[in-house]
Amino acid sequence: MDQQFTSNKKAKREVFKTGRWSNDEESLFEEGLNFFGKEWRKIQRYVKTRSLLQVRSHAQKYFLMV
Repeated sequence: MDQQFTSNKKAKREVFKTGRWSNDEESLFEEGLNFFGKEWRKIQRYVKTRSLLQVRSHAQKYFLMV
C-alpha cells in the first residue's frame, strides 16, 4: 500500500502580543526608529513582540503625539 503524505501549505504563524505597548517595547520601537528610520520591517524584527501591522499602526499614533 502506497502512503501519500500531504504537506501543510500554511506557514507557521507567530503569535504576537496585543493591547498596550509596554515600556520596553516602546523603548525598542524608538531605538529602532533611530537606527532604521521608517523601515518598518526592520523595526518589527527589532521589537520582536509585535507584528508589522502593529508597528506601522503604532508609528502613526507615535508621530501624531510627537
